[in-house]
Amino acid sequence: MTLGPSEYEALRELGASFARRELSNDRETHDRHPITPLWDGVLRRASELGFFAMTLGERHGGSGAGTTALVPLCEEISRVDASLAGAIFANAAAIEVVNVAAESSDCTPALESISTAGALPLAFAACSSPVESVLPSERPAGPTVAITGSARNVFLGGVARYAVIAVGGDAGRSYVFVDLHAPGVHASQPVPCIGFRACPMVDLSFDGAVAFSIGAAGGGLELFRRMAERLAPAAAAISLGIMKGCFDEAHAYAQERRQGGRRILDWPAVAAMLGEMSVDILLGETCLLAAAQGGAETDASALAVRLGEWACRATTDGVQVLGGYGYMSDYGQEKRMRDARMARQLLGMPALRRQDWFGRRWGPSLQPTGSRKGACG
Repeated sequence: MTLGPSEYEALRELGASFARRELSNDRETHDRHPITPLWDGVLRRASELGFFAMTLGERHGGSGAGTTALVPLCEEISRVDASLAGAIFANAAAIEVVNVAAESSDCTPALESISTAGALPLAFAACSSPVESVLPSERPAGPTVAITGSARNVFLGGVARYAVIAVGGDAGRSYVFVDLHAPGVHASQPVPCIGFRACPMVDLSFDGAVAFSIGAAGGGLELFRRMAERLAPAAAAISLGIMKGCFDEAHAYAQERRQGGRRILDWPAVAAMLGEMSVDILLGETCLLAAAQGGAETDASALAVRLGEWACRATTDGVQVLGGYGYMSDYGQEKRMRDARMARQLLGMPALRRQDWFGRRWGPSLQPTGSRKGACG
């Protein structure tokens, strides 16, 4: 679904106003989770505003706005605190795997569960590369499978009711939809991570837990790729939002801070760093807007990889502009530097994504040996 300019700007303002109201004042506290309590109230209000139902069809209780709606929303939220954007993205990835599978197979049990009140957000291993798939121990009759094993680094696995999990088997990788409150499912304590700390990750373990199959057996890699193509603009938007927030903080500080009798903004080295940030942001904005309004999906995939790298560089420079203050949690730059590293991994390891993009664009898709285990997250 392509959004018109007015709809796009309305979603941008919605994300910006929500971030100002709900995220800006308590960003430092939220980032201390699990030492501090999880921001349940923020997640609840985000759910009430439909942030987790945008990619879900109207017949199942969603808005049917499509993945494009996530671009302006996630960009503005990430400008203040990318943790919530990470939660929105993980939920959207889970829904999109089901949406893609439903185009060619019966996903009624999963869709009916998702449409129940309070079912969203869904848990998903959005940073797919480190994930270990669970192994099916048996295959009962019908569309269900009993799974035994573990899945690592699952976003929202400790708070969500349902999860979309990758499993391995004789036919290859597949996806399943599992009730996390069902017998045989256990969630660990929150797993410490470098960024997105308010979007908690846990390890899930399964002991004969019954789950619904999503799509054909062995079709998990294709489901992941199609999901990743649709959500590449949203992943790019998160990195762009982090870059914008970093530039805002660095520019404001450089205007106020004085050294050697003048603003540090007037020192050539600082101006050069800010100039490079602003150029990267302008290029990212232009390309992302084109991708969100119907550009080639392969171009959006490449943009997500590149913006992830630019965000890592920009946030490192953003810390340097603030000097010693850049490493203090009061200013938010060190958090953005950590969040940028997480955002870069949202659709898998950047090196493998570059190879896959090259293969789809210029030749047969590359399948690096020893790396496929995280490819369909």
